[in-house]
Amino acid sequence: MTIIKTLQKFKFLWFPLRAIWRAVSHRSWFMPFLLLYLKLRVKRFQDRPAKKDAKIKVLAVHSPRYVPDQECLSEHPDMEIWVLPHDVQALINSIFIRDQAKLLEGLDAIETSRVFREGEIPQIKEGRERLQKYLERFLPKAMRLLKVDGMMSCSFFYLLDLDWQIACTKTHIPFFALHKENMQDPVVHEHMIKRYSDMHLKFEGQRLFLYNGLVKKVLMGAHICDEEITRIVGACRMDALINKVQNNQCASPKRQVTLFSSHHAIGLLSLKDHKGYFSNDRNDGFVNYFDQVHGNMVLFAKQNPDVTVYIKPKWGGRWLEEIKSAAKRIANIDLDNEDIPNLHIVWDTPAQQLIEESAVIVGINSTTLLESLIVGRRVVVPLFEEAADKYYDRHVYFKKYQDVVFNVVRAPNELSQTLLDELNEKIPARDLPKEIIEDYLGYFDDQAANRVVEQMKMDVQNLNAKKAK
Repeated sequence: MTIIKTLQKFKFLWFPLRAIWRAVSHRSWFMPFLLLYLKLRVKRFQDRPAKKDAKIKVLAVHSPRYVPDQECLSEHPDMEIWVLPHDVQALINSIFIRDQAKLLEGLDAIETSRVFREGEIPQIKEGRERLQKYLERFLPKAMRLLKVDGMMSCSFFYLLDLDWQIACTKTHIPFFALHKENMQDPVVHEHMIKRYSDMHLKFEGQRLFLYNGLVKKVLMGAHICDEEITRIVGACRMDALINKVQNNQCASPKRQVTLFSSHHAIGLLSLKDHKGYFSNDRNDGFVNYFDQVHGNMVLFAKQNPDVTVYIKPKWGGRWLEEIKSAAKRIANIDLDNEDIPNLHIVWDTPAQQLIEESAVIVGINSTTLLESLIVGRRVVVPLFEEAADKYYDRHVYFKKYQDVVFNVVRAPNELSQTLLDELNEKIPARDLPKEIIEDYLGYFDDQAANRVVEQMKMDVQNLNAKKAK
């Protein structure tokens, strides 16, 4: 929260202002000021122009977490998205649930979720009850003021959303969850069902949109919600890509290879001693696998200057440092002091751009591999070190289709030649069975956004009918 963080630097202002805020913010007479603040902070998604004929308008929370899906939905003529900044939602919650981080300090993710949801800490339980009652009065006014039909999130399990879901349901306001955690390969089903159950997760909103039947099996197994609340729609963010493929509009690939980088916790592996997704113990996690894959990719780039090589981690920081360490450990290449002009390590370049530009894609367990297959790119999956033995059974995905659609490399010293063979098309291209796309992406068409919007319109219509009774 920018304003609050600024005030915290000036303690002589921060503490008295915080006391005043806590004293007045929950009062009924203060609600109009909070509504005005909400009105001033809410913006159209990506400042897109207003749609006079939009049939449904939603207020999106956690917007930065699912931008591609919102971009796709915003292209639909019947859909308009407004964005509620994260700090505004957190500010409203903080009126009633104070010192949450301190109260939950020392608990892991599973304990935090269970304790918060089950009301095991009196201050949080009482705060949540008061927050829900406030939101039951606040949200209908906010919906009318903003002229929106409902709310939308990118998951069902965020604690920040929980009481908003409950208040929306009680006031007949639709709360839609366009769930983005859909890579639920059968090898992790047992683990995920237990994890979700231990976290006491429940979806309290109106509609839960899912990519595929695999994730639905997990959610139903963990009793997240009633089955009729779910709807399998496919992946909105894939609509534009599938449309391009169907209309032969994809650009021809360059002589380029892209590695979609993985970390030490592939396939939902739980690390014991770690920082983020990287283990501090070389015997725990996909540590040697990471080093061999990344070290050999860097070496490949150095030995093949005519090939452009991209390595795409999800972010920098520790991830980038681990890549550098792998290059030094495996290839004796110091990336801080040695320039390899054709090697690029990026995390802000869109995945779909790299897929289109590249002739060969390298990775493991990622939906980007499926996207690459849709575009007709050749996909190489390294399966050696921990990925071939220690963690293969429970943490490596796509086993049903592994040798059918991927070129599986089973030794580190075979990776370079395999990449060259694929680049030079010495290996026959593989056909893409529709079954793998349907298993993991739900549909092999460009209608996911249309399915979402039509269902949302129907849900709004039904809830409005209930309000009118």
